[in-house]
Amino acid sequence: GVTAPVELMSILKSGNVGIGETNVDARLHITALASTGISNVKLESPGASKWAFGIPAGQTYFALDDVNDNLTTPKLVVLKTSGNVGIGTTSPSVKFHVVGAAVDNEALAIIENTYSSGGVYFPAFKALHTHANHSYGVVGEFRTQGTSTDRPAILFSNGHTNNNWQVGQGVYGANDNFAIGYRTFHPNTAQGWSTPRLVINTSGNVGIGTTTPAYKLDVAGTGNFTGLVSG
Repeated sequence: GVTAPVELMSILKSGNVGIGETNVDARLHITALASTGISNVKLESPGASKWAFGIPAGQTYFALDDVNDNLTTPKLVVLKTSGNVGIGTTSPSVKFHVVGAAVDNEALAIIENTYSSGGVYFPAFKALHTHANHSYGVVGEFRTQGTSTDRPAILFSNGHTNNNWQVGQGVYGANDNFAIGYRTFHPNTAQGWSTPRLVINTSGNVGIGTTTPAYKLDVAGTGNFTGLVSG
């Protein structure tokens, strides 16, 4: 008997091309051979680089992969329903979700502002709430998780100089006090905690020159007051 031909590719008179698809409605329309099959495209520079993209077998998300043509180790994914984008994860839980190990002495992500035309206010980063009653005023969160030897803090450094300030929880040690600390070295040049300049403990006591304030204001050292101090 004669085997009936199977159409594998269609080129319509409009110029649209279909692969695995007879109802071609795009310039290039690729459909998997089965509902659980893979639909992918590969771009390659021989001996230099390759990238594959498409829909992995049994999945609904879009994937971009430079290792496996079958898209099983994607560098980036976009979820179909939510539109969430993931780098280093195939299940991003928010609009932009990055998972990976930070580069030593660098970061997991860098935002670099190269604007150079002067002016007054051109920030490299801005976080906004556009509706009221959001998280009781919390716009961002800094968190350490799964460790008892670290606490979250922000480092202020002017061009990686020897004069650095750190603000946050336990900047002088792994504790829950809020503190402003000073360091004569950048953390990626030497190890060590900041030297505390001001501490607010969990009872609300403020310490200057001491990390264990026993009073609402506890100053260890001499002070100078030019105005009225009353009780």
